[in-house]
Amino acid sequence: MTKLDPAPSTPGLPLLLVKDLVQRYALPRESLFRPPGQVFALNGVTAQVMAGESLGVVGESGSGKSTFARLVMALEQPTSGSVSLSGRDLNQMPRDELRRARRDFQMVFQDPYGSLDPRQTIARIVAEPLTALGTQPKLIVADEPVSALDVSVQAQVLNLLQDLQEQFGLSYVLISHDLAVVDYLCDDIAVMYLGRIVEQGRPEDLFEHCAHPYTRALLEAVPRVRAGGARRRGAAQAIAAQSAGERGCPYAARCPFADQRCHEHAPELRSVGKAHLAACHQAEVVMALPSPVTEGG
Repeated sequence: MTKLDPAPSTPGLPLLLVKDLVQRYALPRESLFRPPGQVFALNGVTAQVMAGESLGVVGESGSGKSTFARLVMALEQPTSGSVSLSGRDLNQMPRDELRRARRDFQMVFQDPYGSLDPRQTIARIVAEPLTALGTQPKLIVADEPVSALDVSVQAQVLNLLQDLQEQFGLSYVLISHDLAVVDYLCDDIAVMYLGRIVEQGRPEDLFEHCAHPYTRALLEAVPRVRAGGARRRGAAQAIAAQSAGERGCPYAARCPFADQRCHEHAPELRSVGKAHLAACHQAEVVMALPSPVTEGG
């Protein structure tokens, strides 16, 4: 197939711009005398994707990745913040205009079995993804697209996604818990924890010089085989509940580097290198450590 130029967008401006995105969900009321509680799924997320490039979003279950994907697709209205595609705020569009705009962005859902409509024929189900590409979308949001696949099939699907990007100039937002998957396909990686981006940068920065203890924990949890040794896998930990009333860094309770400042003041997402951001008071300390990907041989 002939390689096409990337989908047109305003020069110098991102194809996708997500700004200060907040999403809260009300919990069932437990008492007539108390207001219902809230789940803080996203807490001020800002990100962008340039035309023809890919953003990987990684984190544990409960970190807000799938909520982020739904809001990017305008499947839900955010509590606050904005999602813009080619300079147009998706949540400010009239319904008819949004329906027409959806040809520019498509989604691969997390549950493959839930995506199969029993009322459709096999031919219709197989043809539907091809019809989506036929609209020449600018952006594809893929929520855990290979997590349920065998490793060898994963590689084939990732190669296919890469080929499609080169041929059609597609941009991807790739949601995954697997750092190796986003490393293969993405130009930029955002690490999410409790609805916040805690680190963002190029794959080589995160793998070789990660600046947040949570990113380091994710890298340490990747299974590796060493000669003469057993597989190493970091201990799994349950992700904490999200609360608006807590002070300090949300990761402080799990962080081996936390000090008094971490428990009292929430860190801002700041630059720790070229195109490398981290929300950590101890970022420079973490970056000085050997990479968990290469340490130990």
